[in-house]
Amino acid sequence: MKKAAKYAAIVLAVVVVLVVTAGVLAKVLITPERVKNTVLPLAEKTLNRKVELGDVQVSLFSGIGLSQLRIAEPQGEEYFVAAEKLVLRYRFWPLLFMKVVVDEVRLEEPRIRIERLPDGTFNFSDLMAEKNPPAEESVPVPQPVEDGKDGGIDLLISRVVLNGGEVLFLDRSLGGEAPYRYKVSGLSLSALDISLEKDFPFSLDAVLGEATLAVAGKANVAASRGEASVKLSPLDITPFTPYFRQQLPGRLDALRVALDLTAQGDSKGLWSRGTISLSNLDILLDALKDVPIHDASLSLDYDLDIDLAQQVLDIKPTTLTANGIVARMQGRVSDYATAPQLDMTVELPDLDIRSALQAVPAGLVPDLGDLDPAGQVRARLNLAGSTNEPLKLLRDGEIVLSGVQASVASLRPALSGRLALKGDTVDAQQLEVKMGDTTAAIDLKVTNLFGKPLRIENSLTADRLLLDPLLQGGKEKEATAGAGGTAAGKAAKDQTADIGPFDLPLDVTGEARIGQTVYRGMKIENLFAQYHLKNNVFTLETLTGDVAGGTFTEKAVVDLGQKGLAYDSAFRLQGAQMSPILTAFLPKSADTVHGGLDLNLTLKGKGVSSADLRRNLSGAGDFLFKDGKLSGGALVKGLSDFLAIEELRELNVRESAGSFTIEKGKFLIQSTLAGSNARFSPKGSLGMDGSLDLSLDLRLSPELSRKLDSKGTVSQFLTDADGWGLVPLRLAGTLDKPRFGLDTSAAKEQVKEKAAQELQRQLEKKLFKTDDTAEGEADPAKDAGKKVLEDTIRGLFGR
Repeated sequence: MKKAAKYAAIVLAVVVVLVVTAGVLAKVLITPERVKNTVLPLAEKTLNRKVELGDVQVSLFSGIGLSQLRIAEPQGEEYFVAAEKLVLRYRFWPLLFMKVVVDEVRLEEPRIRIERLPDGTFNFSDLMAEKNPPAEESVPVPQPVEDGKDGGIDLLISRVVLNGGEVLFLDRSLGGEAPYRYKVSGLSLSALDISLEKDFPFSLDAVLGEATLAVAGKANVAASRGEASVKLSPLDITPFTPYFRQQLPGRLDALRVALDLTAQGDSKGLWSRGTISLSNLDILLDALKDVPIHDASLSLDYDLDIDLAQQVLDIKPTTLTANGIVARMQGRVSDYATAPQLDMTVELPDLDIRSALQAVPAGLVPDLGDLDPAGQVRARLNLAGSTNEPLKLLRDGEIVLSGVQASVASLRPALSGRLALKGDTVDAQQLEVKMGDTTAAIDLKVTNLFGKPLRIENSLTADRLLLDPLLQGGKEKEATAGAGGTAAGKAAKDQTADIGPFDLPLDVTGEARIGQTVYRGMKIENLFAQYHLKNNVFTLETLTGDVAGGTFTEKAVVDLGQKGLAYDSAFRLQGAQMSPILTAFLPKSADTVHGGLDLNLTLKGKGVSSADLRRNLSGAGDFLFKDGKLSGGALVKGLSDFLAIEELRELNVRESAGSFTIEKGKFLIQSTLAGSNARFSPKGSLGMDGSLDLSLDLRLSPELSRKLDSKGTVSQFLTDADGWGLVPLRLAGTLDKPRFGLDTSAAKEQVKEKAAQELQRQLEKKLFKTDDTAEGEADPAKDAGKKVLEDTIRGLFGR
């Protein structure tokens, strides 16, 4: 124990002697004059600037303290750098060998002024200029200034520390009377164990406006290698917009950027991963000036590996999130500096449509009204090829729809299924559409996806599909357009119907097979349609189905390229019952007509408004109505009331046939109707507005004729050879309010005819009495006389 204590005392004594010796040497070797003589010439020679120093303090443990360091600007009275204190720390052991070796520099509260001049150069550009002296001249190496004593001060810096700094940036190159200003405060910098041959750590902290920046890493000068982590709290970018305003696709009003990343690299490559976040984005794009984007957010969680030699960028799993919409990507970009080639996968995982629509700026989405789209979409796209041909990048992929739905009238159809993508083709088999308790399957193929025209082949099959709820929305909109007064509603209806022309880059071929559907409450079975759209011309090649106990067939052509649309169609109905058809299309006339109907109709026109139809619609057709009954309608009731014959309130129709043409807003009709107690020969016009102008040429059965003329004073002149009463009527008014009246001109003609016939009969009876001429034998003289008599009587009655 005594020996150990003795050794310890010896060691302690040696240490004390060394410390005292070092202290004495420090006072001897490190004097304020020697420091100034060493630092000032070296600094001024290197910087070619005037350098000022205040007091110099020397301490064994705290080092050399230089106060009031000032580095002047090349011109003017401003300082490029001004620091309150510069501390030089020296090594302890070299003092024992009469050497001062400074290995740490600490700069306290420096204020750095960086200025960009109007010509684009900086106030430090002269410090960066490369100096190339003539080959024969050698560049003198600054030497420490000796004061006649042994030893000097060597600056072998291995540690640099900067605390509490401030950087003021002034830019006079942007124009304007006042320069652009930006200040960085709270600047701290540290570099430890600085070496030219091995790694050394460094760190940097600063405050930019309200944001904080923290950088930490290490560097290797010899290997040109380094790594760092960077953290930046949300930084307001708008003060920097003068530097990238010309590159912006619009006006940037607000944006904050945050960073949390790590990076490392060398001369061969660079690797980085982390998060870049953009928040509070307010921008008005030039291309969408009516759609300002407010408070948008965007974040990128990335992992990148760059091979500088091979010009290859490897994108490891990376996630892009825009206002909550997530996209993932992974792949490679080759030859990124010359001719970029992509080989990448992009995924859209479980996108919620309702949330996505809320995330997208309102102006970018059209007003969807009450549609309320919802559902899930999942997508995966494999991209490959040159970025010079972006439309050819799609190699393959898929889109999966799960319950994608929208409200349509009282229904909410939902679409589910998978769409396969390959090149410029989309293919889908058995897409499922659910509407209420009905389901339809759709097969779809789309080619020339990125060209014109877009080619679409599709087919729809369903055992049962309701059309009424799908069309209900259109009816409601039509009713709304017609509200607000009769004249105003009619004008609005006429104006809104003036649609087109359309220029649709589409070539569509399709068909639909529906086992059963309901249209306007009317059941339709075995519905089949084939159609084609090309060069803006829609062709309904065939539309067939079973309806109301009969069948129908239609073909049509619609030119969408003309304003108001131009169309040409042919429709045929066979064996259908009238009652359900009237219930569907004229519900006010339901149950007023019963019987079977055959109809052939051709239509041609342009425009779909009421005014266009009245002006442009033309057509022709014929019909056959048989084994039917007319009862309860305004026409039948009006006829019964006019003639005061109760039996006419219900007409049994054996057959009614006729033809019609359509022109100038009217149906020009010529027809016949044969019933058990009445016969008609309607001839005239029926307006599209319901107006009537018809002559009926009514013939009543003998029983009804006697009721009409109980005394027989008229019927003797207005009956035919079979005893049917002739009642010439005119029909005017409208379908809802018909007006019946006597057709006086026709009545006069009939009276004349009847009177002529009766006079002729009486004269023949008196002039050509029955003689002995054998029955069946002709008497030429008598026949000639009758002919002369008939012509004479007709002349007398103006016939």
